[in-house]
Amino acid sequence: MNGGLEPVEILHVRDHAFVKPEIRPSRGRGPCASCGERYGHLAHLGAPQSLNVAGSGGNRFAYQRDKKDWQKCLTDLLIGAQLPTGLARVFVEGQVCFPDRIRRDQGNFRYLLEKALGDALTAGGWLEDDDWERYEFGQLARTYELGVSWTRLIIFPTPAEPESIAA
Repeated sequence: MNGGLEPVEILHVRDHAFVKPEIRPSRGRGPCASCGERYGHLAHLGAPQSLNVAGSGGNRFAYQRDKKDWQKCLTDLLIGAQLPTGLARVFVEGQVCFPDRIRRDQGNFRYLLEKALGDALTAGGWLEDDDWERYEFGQLARTYELGVSWTRLIIFPTPAEPESIAA
């Protein structure tokens, strides 16, 4: 029993795919040719990048950048969903929509969502800590829709026990 709190759904849909600029600066990717924003801007986030791209290739900076972008995105969504702070526990399940039918390894995508959400929950005061007793990330399902990319998370919150009133 979760103490009467209803599950909370947060959803982030990619506005558009990042469009590479024709002329790139000497460092980095340069701004999106479509909107002028950087690669990790919220408009370009839909499904997370694979661990193969964001970290296991030895580029720790790519991982840190992606985690920071997703943590901000998820924090904004949690605030918008009005999830109460000071929770005892949170269980999460989710679904990711990919814009193509490329074969993917679930773990390469779930790691970033699981880590960024745990850190967002802690930094935002929703949880005291994102240890296993307080935070658990369950199933992450996938779906496909041509050209569409989004991430949906369902959060099952457990409220903290009310403090006992001293007599």
